[in-house]
Amino acid sequence: MSVGEIADSLKGINPRIRKRLTYRFFKELYEWLKTNPPPEEILWRLFKILDDRRVFGSATNAKYARESIELILSEK
Repeated sequence: MSVGEIADSLKGINPRIRKRLTYRFFKELYEWLKTNPPPEEILWRLFKILDDRRVFGSATNAKYARESIELILSEK
């Protein structure tokens, strides 16, 4: 399915989609990424998004993720 076909198929539900948290999340992320932020900023933003959504499952796992990012950035 082409982008145009997808857009045409969504015309009737666009207002509903735009009200979704996921739409706003991806729209804001997309707009921010268009500004070409540095890789370090992208990593920290992704960490914050994941941590805010409790993806790591525990404070310990979040700490490990933070340490991993810090090590990666120190190695550059």
